[in-house]
Amino acid sequence: RLHEATADLDVGFVVNNAGFGMAGRFEHGEHDRLLEMVRLNCVAVTAVAHLFLPRLTKRGRGALVIVASTAGFQPVPLMAAYSATKSFDLLLGEALWAENRGSGVDVLAVCPGPTDTEFQTVAGEKPHAGVPASDVVNATVGALGKQPSVIVGNMNAIRAFSVRFAPRAWIARIAEMVMRENVPESVR
Repeated sequence: RLHEATADLDVGFVVNNAGFGMAGRFEHGEHDRLLEMVRLNCVAVTAVAHLFLPRLTKRGRGALVIVASTAGFQPVPLMAAYSATKSFDLLLGEALWAENRGSGVDVLAVCPGPTDTEFQTVAGEKPHAGVPASDVVNATVGALGKQPSVIVGNMNAIRAFSVRFAPRAWIARIAEMVMRENVPESVR
């Protein structure tokens, strides 16, 4: 349907930002909702990129933005499948950036942390502070054509970078402590 709806359009900028998360222990998540999340966060992202990249390449210019997450840099207990899907998005975006260098098409994986949207409500998290969506947009526009991915926010960048130097077991435990503060006890 997306192909048909856009077939006559000269699409030059694609933002692949549909997605959602699920807070709580993996085994407590609703089976069908879990699979729906994987389909939207991974399969749909792949399908949209595959649909539009040839069109962007043919026109010789344009941009494809894939919204990943800082959760994609680490294992995140109590959001295990979500962080895994965002790792997929991050690595897909960075790989497509490399493949498309010199084509006139900019590919960028955007990695925000908590953002002031409906994400927390949909994911079943307790409300907590996030950056304005405008900060994510500004970081995206500022990074296009310059790098394969951008992390929104200095603290998020420090956290994402630091996970490269600590044992994964430590990172998983620290992430779980943080998530326990944001996830209702009923789903932990």
